[in-house]
Amino acid sequence: MGTLGNKPVTTFQALEKQSITGNAGTTYALDHAVTNENDLEVFVNNVRQEPTTAYTISGQNIVMSEAIASTDSFYVIYQAQAFSKAVPADTSITTTMLQDDAVTSAKLDTKIQISGPSSDADGTLKVTSNAPTNYPAMVVETSGGGNSTEVHGLYIKNTANGHGLQVHDNSTSGRGITITNNANVAGTYSDLKWQYTLTDQSYGSGIRFKQVNSSHGGQLEFYTDNTVGTYTKQMQITENGHVTMPNQPSFEAWKNNGTVAPGDTMIFNGTDHNIGNMYNSSNGRGTVPVDGRYVVSVFVMNENNAAYVNRYYKIQKNGTSHKHVYNSNPNSTHHHWNFFGILDLNANDYIDIVSDGVAIYANDKKYTTFCMHLLS
Repeated sequence: MGTLGNKPVTTFQALEKQSITGNAGTTYALDHAVTNENDLEVFVNNVRQEPTTAYTISGQNIVMSEAIASTDSFYVIYQAQAFSKAVPADTSITTTMLQDDAVTSAKLDTKIQISGPSSDADGTLKVTSNAPTNYPAMVVETSGGGNSTEVHGLYIKNTANGHGLQVHDNSTSGRGITITNNANVAGTYSDLKWQYTLTDQSYGSGIRFKQVNSSHGGQLEFYTDNTVGTYTKQMQITENGHVTMPNQPSFEAWKNNGTVAPGDTMIFNGTDHNIGNMYNSSNGRGTVPVDGRYVVSVFVMNENNAAYVNRYYKIQKNGTSHKHVYNSNPNSTHHHWNFFGILDLNANDYIDIVSDGVAIYANDKKYTTFCMHLLS
């Protein structure tokens, strides 16, 4: 279809500059042929040179009257002619000039940094999608290699007081954050962790999602950086819903090294387990490491003495009598006296057991035990 008026331009006119590196000589090739010396502006160390005096034109060469060193700033501007360029001037391209979807990843820098407004609800970068089934709005994909102390996916650096990451799920049955791992090998896991730095797990904690076998079964594990600086599993929920806490403070102590005399503290000389060194076999005390409710169980047997009527042993808390466990059977036989209770205790409180007016039989660990366990 024909048009009225001048045909729209598809190129732009621009003067051209040619920088030349000196080689201690006087003759240098030009990029474009010129008619005479006046067609060029020539500069040496930013001082314009006089035509025909400081330089002359010979063919498509410029001949200087003095040698040019490599350290000199030497350039020419083609003054008498303008060259057609398919390069628009800086800042002349607007958004409306670009065709939709014309800028592809092939033309983007491999390292893009975006700085945006600090007071915009849409943020600096907003990705909007109508999200058809199984198509995400954004994909961050990395290849193999690297190690566990490197970031290979999405890195969020937050030095403000606000949240580093917020997932706003506006669905009545939304999933929020989903971690997938299709390795399908027993023992495969993915972690959600907090730690000091990428290479330092100090002060850290985390949740591990672990595959039990290759056909089904997933368990949840909880980790913390313990008091000696080791990232340690503290709790586990198995695929069947069983909860285990392998480091829960607990002990079962027993005595098999002889009778406890009336009025003495019972020193249980052995343990079947003593998690967290809660029980001290040198003083007979069970000392609690944290505030909580503790199960306390005592199981003892007295010597066979008919005089042991209305006698008792004491459950002591921090050296003060807390509970008395009585025996009122006058027969000259052994009797078992049992105590079971749940006590509210504070960190560093201790429990010990004291005989009061009765000898305790303790020649075999089957007859005399003392147990404590952190319940909650």
